[in-house]
Amino acid sequence: MRRFDKKNNIRNANLLAEQRYLQSKELINENEVSEAITAQDKLNELVGAEINLIKTLHTTGNYNPETGEMDKVKKDTPVNGVIGEIVNEPGVNGFKVMNSQGGKIAFLMYDKHSGSFIEGDSIFKITYKGADETSERILQFILRYLV
Repeated sequence: MRRFDKKNNIRNANLLAEQRYLQSKELINENEVSEAITAQDKLNELVGAEINLIKTLHTTGNYNPETGEMDKVKKDTPVNGVIGEIVNEPGVNGFKVMNSQGGKIAFLMYDKHSGSFIEGDSIFKITYKGADETSERILQFILRYLV
């Protein structure tokens, strides 16, 4: 078996395992109709799913004369909500995290350069990651289907 084929087969098997896991948690539902399902359809199945995230604020602190650099400061904050609208267009890839009353908590965009979900444009760098295994898997699932 060629390396290329082996890598594709492993990737496809992992995608199927991930999909089965999300179905078992009832986060996505597969239709029995054998129509062509687009990436946006798969993403829309996650709208309304609960997600627990850790919001990390990266800033610089005071100047440290011993190292000759600015101190790096990180502050973690838990963010709990549900997935709102998922935007999957060239140049804007991300999703809204909403509170229980329907108010927007954050809009997370995927940054290809850092390989993480970030919050909009800010003078500070704000990154997000899953607080638990299910939330991390949801982020990975969304990432697979974004443009």
